[in-house]
Amino acid sequence: MDLDLLWIALGICVVVGLVFFVMANSWRRLLVFHSGTIRQLSKRLQALEDVEDPGFRRKIEDSSPSPLEQVFTFTLRLSDTFWKEALRAAPAEMEYVRAHGSFLGSVKIERWRSHAVVTIHEVLPQSKAAGWQNRSLDVYPPGRDGGWGSLALWELPLAAAATEPPEAPPTLELRLEGNGLMLRARNGRFLSAHANGSSPAEDGIVFLRVPLNPEQLAAYRRAGDDDPAGAGDARPDDTAWVECYGHADEGQGLEWQLHVRDLLGKSGWERWKTMDVWQARGATAGG
Repeated sequence: MDLDLLWIALGICVVVGLVFFVMANSWRRLLVFHSGTIRQLSKRLQALEDVEDPGFRRKIEDSSPSPLEQVFTFTLRLSDTFWKEALRAAPAEMEYVRAHGSFLGSVKIERWRSHAVVTIHEVLPQSKAAGWQNRSLDVYPPGRDGGWGSLALWELPLAAAATEPPEAPPTLELRLEGNGLMLRARNGRFLSAHANGSSPAEDGIVFLRVPLNPEQLAAYRRAGDDDPAGAGDARPDDTAWVECYGHADEGQGLEWQLHVRDLLGKSGWERWKTMDVWQARGATAGG
């Protein structure tokens, strides 16, 4: 009888020991898992703290490309020679332009990594509330090789549209065409080309083509021009890395300037921080 009790006690001890062994292994694995989780959380916390470290942020900036790749600022001046001889505007057309037209100050094209933002700076000359106004257009995609497609940026009708039959009036317009800018006159009497050196288009004449390709712009490079209207969104010490281009055609009474900031290189990225660009755009929109 005593021997039976001994075996029963021994069996209970074995079972209890086995249970404790299993539970100990479970607790050990649980502690190891919790310890690994704590280490991971500690590393993430350290990474978050490093974001505020100036040295760490500098490394990120040096290794990251700018989301803003290029900024083009275009200005155009049209003299009396253009209106009288190149465009051959009639007195009635000039009067209509003064009463209803808009004056183009500048066109700024911000070429971002995902799209392009075009800002047109213009004023209504004889409006009661005359003042500079900004219009912005988003273009998707920007097109690295094929350009931005075809888009009218600024239009200046020379007369009111006819109603019987409906007909578009003669219009002077600036277009974003492919990978360049084009100034042309279309509709009405512009269906045939003038004999003043301008080139014919499908529905008018082309007075000016300005490429937005640095290689094609090389022949028009200028040194150290002042920043044009609408381009003053960079700090004063940034003028050293602005490329200036331009050309004056006295025969047609045309003069244009193009200021280009190329941010694809590391030097441009160091001088123009992304946050500064957004602050400048916000200030321009607010004004």
